[in-house]
Amino acid sequence: MESAIIRFAQANNGHVRLAGLFFCALYVAVRLLCLICATETNYWMWMIWIFETLWTSRNHALPSVDILLPCCGEPIDIIRDTIRAACVIDYPQSAFRILVLDDGNSLELRQAVEELRHTWPNLLYYSRGTKPSQKVFAKAGNLNFGIFDIQGGMDKPPEFIASFDSDFLPAPNFLRATLPHLLGDENVGLVAPRQDYYNLPPGDPLGQSLAIYWEVFLPRMNEMGTSIASTTGCVMRRDLAVKVGGFPTINEVEDITLSMILPAYGKRVVALDEMLQLGRVPSSLEGHVRQNRRWITGLTQLIATPWAPSRQSIPISSRYYMALSGIQWFWSPLSQCVGCAIIAPALISRQALVPPNLLQVQIPLSLVAFGLVFLYEWLKAAATGFRLSAFAHFYDLWLCAAAKDRLYTLIQYHILGSQAGRSLVTGSAENNWNNPTKVPTRVRQLKRDLWDSGVGFNVLFVFGVLAGIFHSVLGAIERYPDWHFHTMTTLLPTVMRDMAASVSSSESSPRNSSE
Repeated sequence: MESAIIRFAQANNGHVRLAGLFFCALYVAVRLLCLICATETNYWMWMIWIFETLWTSRNHALPSVDILLPCCGEPIDIIRDTIRAACVIDYPQSAFRILVLDDGNSLELRQAVEELRHTWPNLLYYSRGTKPSQKVFAKAGNLNFGIFDIQGGMDKPPEFIASFDSDFLPAPNFLRATLPHLLGDENVGLVAPRQDYYNLPPGDPLGQSLAIYWEVFLPRMNEMGTSIASTTGCVMRRDLAVKVGGFPTINEVEDITLSMILPAYGKRVVALDEMLQLGRVPSSLEGHVRQNRRWITGLTQLIATPWAPSRQSIPISSRYYMALSGIQWFWSPLSQCVGCAIIAPALISRQALVPPNLLQVQIPLSLVAFGLVFLYEWLKAAATGFRLSAFAHFYDLWLCAAAKDRLYTLIQYHILGSQAGRSLVTGSAENNWNNPTKVPTRVRQLKRDLWDSGVGFNVLFVFGVLAGIFHSVLGAIERYPDWHFHTMTTLLPTVMRDMAASVSSSESSPRNSSE
């Protein structure tokens, strides 16, 4: 058989050569096309010059609006600041109300609202009177209580509803900047501005501002009609909220779920690139980790959408799209963990990971690739006015423990049935990092940072990689005369493969919610 193939190749040498050149050119063309049009990496760059037009209403005949402020145990001073900011919004007082929805059943908050009502009579206090043992669907259930139970019993419900988290301060022009998008386009179902924060630490070392989402992914998602709006700072028509059954309660990410449902009703979500609200981020590493655990748990709950008991409220066309999104969120930490885990074993194996004759080709190609990547990242940062730094999507990859912690949380929650991924809202006064009276000892704080938050795992990972590099170099010196050549064939592919895995996994995991 082999000799027959050889004779055929010899007899048709010219045609075989042309066929080889053709398929080589075809491969290069297809590979280049894949690089240019890759959905999760570079496709956004074709949309980066497209921005949503910003509007401001100066009319006096304005529609009625109810601002919903769900609360659940946050410090009273923070809630009071949010209430005051909502009350002084530049809007006719007769045309809007502020409904404080207190799931914390706080007598102190009720009294504070009563005092503020002397200045702002359009401020109202309500509470469901819930107990910790009741299934109340967290913030989504609280918002639905305001929409159906409170507004449903009114003679004249408002035309629009807005919602803020209890630790987000709306700008005075918030309603005048958001409502025109809904009034001017019937196809717009939900509008929400970007989230900015007033307590970010210098340099934002943990990437809590989520700048990569607001500066890079926002223009693309708006243009494609796939924007995700958070429930803090969102504005929508009340009749649309009633039509879709209120805020979804099938999982703990009601903002993402609602944004995925609206296109099935012919409505799109508009996320405004405009500073119209200022909020808070967790002020400690522990709080940041707990917040991310709650996010990833809620996002992966989307996988069960087609089988959820209350799935009837979700259009069939949205169910499987949401399930696929949940799978993507599960895959992201898994791929990051695998990419980090293979580095040390690959180095310790002391095996050449590329054929020696290809090393001379791979080194210049790698240098060219790195140069193009740096140029691409610089141009991307320049396109955002350098509000975003180069390689901003790597904001959490330096801490491989973040991916490990997310994966471990998912295994605990979905497989072992643990409630590790569920926690109190970020601003709750019951959280250790928000309670000044619960000052931990140094030993306990060290445990929280190194063990509970995963920093110790990251330290072990770094030492493991360094030990693998040292072991690989030492083994090459001992076993091979041309040890420098063997070391290059071992180290270079490992680093390149890990870089590629890091880019692909990190570019596919932005998060928009600040809750």
